[in-house]
Amino acid sequence: MSIKKNQKEELRKLKYEAKKALALNDKNKAKQFYEKILKISPKDDAILNYVWCLIEENNLEKAQKILSNITSDNNFDAYYLMGVIKYYKKEFDEALVNFKKTIEINSDFELAYRDIFDICLEQKNIIEAENIILKAIEKFETNTGFLNRAANLYGVVKKDYKQSLDYYVKEFTHQPIKNKLDAFRNIKKIISEMDSAEEVIIFLEDFIKNYVDNNINFLNCSDEINNSYLLVRSEALSNIIIYNSYMENFSYEKERIYLKRYSDNLDNFIKKNSINKIKNKEKIKLGFISAQFTSAPTSLFLFNLLKYINKDIFDVYILNYTQKEKFDKYTKKIKESVKPENYIEYDKEHYVSFVINKKMDILIELDGHTCQEILLLMSNRVAPIQLSWLGYWGYTGVKELDYILLDKYSIRKEDEIYFDNKVKYIKESRLNLLIDHDLVDEKDGDHHYELAYDKNNFITFGCLQNLKKINNNLLKAWADIYRKNNNVKFVLRNGMFNNEKIKEEYLKKLNDLGIPAENIEILPSVNIKSYMKSITEIDILLDTYPFNGGTTTIQALYMGVPTITCRYPGSIQGNQGNAIMSNVGLENWIANDLNEYVDIAVTKSKNIEELRTLRKTLRKTLLDSSLGNGEKFSRNFEELILEIWNEKINKDSE
Repeated sequence: MSIKKNQKEELRKLKYEAKKALALNDKNKAKQFYEKILKISPKDDAILNYVWCLIEENNLEKAQKILSNITSDNNFDAYYLMGVIKYYKKEFDEALVNFKKTIEINSDFELAYRDIFDICLEQKNIIEAENIILKAIEKFETNTGFLNRAANLYGVVKKDYKQSLDYYVKEFTHQPIKNKLDAFRNIKKIISEMDSAEEVIIFLEDFIKNYVDNNINFLNCSDEINNSYLLVRSEALSNIIIYNSYMENFSYEKERIYLKRYSDNLDNFIKKNSINKIKNKEKIKLGFISAQFTSAPTSLFLFNLLKYINKDIFDVYILNYTQKEKFDKYTKKIKESVKPENYIEYDKEHYVSFVINKKMDILIELDGHTCQEILLLMSNRVAPIQLSWLGYWGYTGVKELDYILLDKYSIRKEDEIYFDNKVKYIKESRLNLLIDHDLVDEKDGDHHYELAYDKNNFITFGCLQNLKKINNNLLKAWADIYRKNNNVKFVLRNGMFNNEKIKEEYLKKLNDLGIPAENIEILPSVNIKSYMKSITEIDILLDTYPFNGGTTTIQALYMGVPTITCRYPGSIQGNQGNAIMSNVGLENWIANDLNEYVDIAVTKSKNIEELRTLRKTLRKTLLDSSLGNGEKFSRNFEELILEIWNEKINKDSE
């Protein structure tokens, strides 16, 4: 259809007005202009903008009808839009045909590659998804979206963590400065799936050396560039500190090297606030800050304290750093435990100044190196007294944290030197766990009082810990237990056993050490209620070493199941089992090395009457102890906090 001269001028004006209306986000007005353009020239390229407007308002049939006149002319934009329409109509096969036609006409059309990949992945066509994303990366080497998708494909879908990390590192190198930290956090997600702490540390050290340190230049780079890389380095070092805790040859001497590197790195970019001296007052403003106020253990360890702490002495605040999409019923319960005006949610832009303006007297961080942002906040010095407690098992290396709160079982007195003498001790126990009774099915009466042995006629040992805590020395100890008492079964349960490859790997490890397959049961994760009940199907828990369990050990005590643990000198995480079992009077279940651990396991597995007695009495023992008695624990906690407060008052008054 030929267009007359006067119509060409009208088209030019209509396109200009439509474009201006879109720029002003006035889509209705833009559509009016496009309708006029359509009448004059049905195949004009400007009509594609009109089609976008129709797609956005879900008028798919009209959009498709308009496009059908254009696609016949090999217009790649038109084919792409037709693919979008088919996708929204869930006609995925036709969507793929149109996206592929788009690339056939214009091989540089990046969005089409992306959408083909997304559809293939959604349809679980992994081979075609892999082919198209590799083709896209070959053509667009620096496209971070494609690199991210490839990394996600290999990490989440194919469980090929090495390949996934390769692509995430490439994504990191090509991301703009402002996105470097988020890009590194993609890497963190993958290393969290790896079960070898040593491999993670080697990878992170190499990453820091080659992709972070080489880009820091204080003389020739802007503060924005340096600070971005310093933040990444800080978070990478944090992860090394965490994974070093899982090493079977863990030593605090080595950890201190990592902690010093972390502390020195903070000194490069953290600006500390000047906080006024404190004076005695009627009520102490006491805040707790965490990014784990969800169904994570942190909440369960805090509930009793929030309930029983003396509100006449302490004005309690909750500083919730948890991402809102993770909020759950526990978040709600935490929020309801303080006055509405004392509950503060995360605000990325203004959090430091906001916390300072709240004028906390004492602020207690609960996450340690599991939440980098909170450590950075505490490094700024936002309260006169800053403490570390609860959710993280070790010393953070943050100079502005005045003390770490432990109990006498957590470390030996001579090991305080590894904490720069910044240790304060809560009487009896540093932990107190609220058992959520909704998670314990009591309808079966006294089902938790019955030993698994009495049903099976063999002893069931269990380990329910994070696989990163399980190492070769520990597996050898379990094999030694079997050799000395083969009337036993080993039950392992963990979320990573949802992966059949990992499950088979652990089964082979135990088989190779001499434990027959029929004496091993490897189970995936279950919901928390089923998990609590499954504990009663175990007679004795076997703790991990040198990183002991915590929450699991206490939950098992509640269900009447004792744990054989092994202390590790100079390590908080290596004395968690010692602290827990000592608090319920089970010191003879605590070993000093793995040989003794084996001997205790063999002896206890043959003392059925002791196991029957413990099955009936452990719950009461736990609930009478500081581990389970919220009021007792709260009085001990208050006593220590007041001691710290009075020391600071006296110091500031000098």
